[in-house]
Amino acid sequence: MSAEIVLFIRIVITASIYLFLALTLWALWQTTFPQLKKKDEMIPKITLINMADSTPVTFSIPEIYIGRDELANFKILDESASNLHARIFWKENNFWIEDLNSTNGTFIDEEKVIAPMQIYEGDRIHCGNAEIKIQTKVNQDNN
Repeated sequence: MSAEIVLFIRIVITASIYLFLALTLWALWQTTFPQLKKKDEMIPKITLINMADSTPVTFSIPEIYIGRDELANFKILDESASNLHARIFWKENNFWIEDLNSTNGTFIDEEKVIAPMQIYEGDRIHCGNAEIKIQTKVNQDNN
């Protein structure tokens, strides 16, 4: 073989190794730092309004816990609600709610939450006797 062909093969192999290393580092970066998302993947704001006192609280976090407990993000004072009654979470570009095995159950409007359910703008969540209205701009086109 001539020297030019050997040089070309060495350059192609070296470039392939560097490309492999770059792709490996990029994949490791994506799995190590998943919270560094693009702006279009950010969690939109959701506002929960306690209808008892019309107090709005706005969140833009991936999980919101509703209940009487100190650890709850959205606290309700109703004694018929459990300490950690329900959880709202962001998944698949939508907000969802699930009941956390509460004593009196969680309802969206009049429908009991048995498995995680998608929630929409204007939905009313019932945790015990507490009523919480949802305000978000997500999914309005899907209604």
